[in-house]
Amino acid sequence: MQLEHLRYLVAVVEQKSMNKAAARLYCTQPAISNAIKSIESELGFPVIERTAKGVTPTELGKRVVEDARLMLEQYEAWKQLALLSSNNQPIKIVLTGTAPAFNIISAVAKTQSKNKDLKIDLLFKHSPDAALSHVGERIGIQYKTPEHVRDALAFAKKHRLRLALLQRDEFKLFLNANSPLLLQDEIKLADLTDQKVFLYQDPWRFPYIDRLEESGVELATQMFQENNLMVAVSLMKDAVTIRPSKTAEHNPFIELGTVKIASISDCPMPVNLYVSYPDEKRIYKSEIDFIETLAEFFPDFKQVE
Repeated sequence: MQLEHLRYLVAVVEQKSMNKAAARLYCTQPAISNAIKSIESELGFPVIERTAKGVTPTELGKRVVEDARLMLEQYEAWKQLALLSSNNQPIKIVLTGTAPAFNIISAVAKTQSKNKDLKIDLLFKHSPDAALSHVGERIGIQYKTPEHVRDALAFAKKHRLRLALLQRDEFKLFLNANSPLLLQDEIKLADLTDQKVFLYQDPWRFPYIDRLEESGVELATQMFQENNLMVAVSLMKDAVTIRPSKTAEHNPFIELGTVKIASISDCPMPVNLYVSYPDEKRIYKSEIDFIETLAEFFPDFKQVE
């Protein structure tokens, strides 16, 4: 009998409904039903019964639920004890797409300075469903468009993760400082139809790809390295790059003025940076330290509920 099965049983009895229990635990109704069947199969006797008032426990079920609550409480206590000794628990941070490396690396460095023995891994992953879901690791940092935040929050809750906004952002144009486009009062999407347009990611995973295609914008080869993108834009006067504007902060090409940032006046493309991490019952002390440090480098840090 699995501990998770007992958690499902307690939720069913408290909610008096399998559907409500599934919604509360962010799982499916069949998963709840299978857990109950497993318990009853092992015990050889029903633990719940369906009545006009909803699902109610049998006499055996009442005793199982009573004991299960004690077992689950003890299990949570064990986890809290484990967290007290988790100061040196390794941290794994996964990024998809492009993120403002300067701020993130600064947060990593400051966390590391507080604990020299702490191991911190910073990994980059190009997820095929990056536009629709959130990073499934313990700590994930990823850009999301406004219409995808609800999906990301549901994904986070299902996997017992918290989701927090790091910074507000927008996809913008990066151009050579001598580009003729910068002489215009405003740049429209149609102005890009005769330009080489680079994206920071796989074009077909770009959330605003439909808008570019409808306007006849042709995309050039994909490039992933930030400095390479900046070099490409600075060397080719007829090229532009579309990427989140905050990713270029502290970039030498921007600071020297070789590359300029501009908006597309008739096609705003909002996108915000989020971080997901384990909830308060599962997060390690070392991870708490990193998240708190990360918030220092991102003033917009705010929990998403």
